[in-house]
Amino acid sequence: MSQADLVADLKASLQDSAKVFVAANDADFTRLLSIAAGDLLRVRPLIVSGELALEADMGSYVAPAAMVRFYRSHWLDKYRGNPWDADWAGPFPRVALVKASTARLLYFTPAPSARQIAVLGHAYAFDYCVPHVIGAQPEDTTVDAADHGLLLLRAQAEACKELSIRNLSKPVSLGPAGASVGSMPKNGSPAGLYELLMQRFEAAA
Repeated sequence: MSQADLVADLKASLQDSAKVFVAANDADFTRLLSIAAGDLLRVRPLIVSGELALEADMGSYVAPAAMVRFYRSHWLDKYRGNPWDADWAGPFPRVALVKASTARLLYFTPAPSARQIAVLGHAYAFDYCVPHVIGAQPEDTTVDAADHGLLLLRAQAEACKELSIRNLSKPVSLGPAGASVGSMPKNGSPAGLYELLMQRFEAAA
């Protein structure tokens, strides 16, 4: 689905509450969908492949520009050695994405050794996560069609959170004499609905 299609569906799902979000050019709705897509990455990772040319005893390499999380390495896929073997090539490095002063780096701990590169090769194939995109055209949207409902559910939850924040400065209504403060049950308030929708999002994911 395109961004326009998803905005229309989100507006319809929010019903009368959609009138609160009145930014020009549907900016509020595209922002809610963008936040939802960012969190969707946590439960529906968008995985692409990359490759580095390793150098012996070099522990840091510039990460791909769009990378948001390291996913897994394929470097050891064909290695069948064991720590108890005399010719074992380990210990093998762990990899983390770190932010340096001038770039984001893939940091290898420990740095790959000359022995490991001789056995496994210089080419370090790996998978990593990149952000989901909601495109102007349907083919540019990276969220699978099967997950559009999940995306909208997360956007609805975000809308409820924003509605609850907007209501912070409004006076609290009192019920009839002797009644408790506030006549709306907790699960019917925007904050309560946010919690409920997030629970449904996690369960559906």
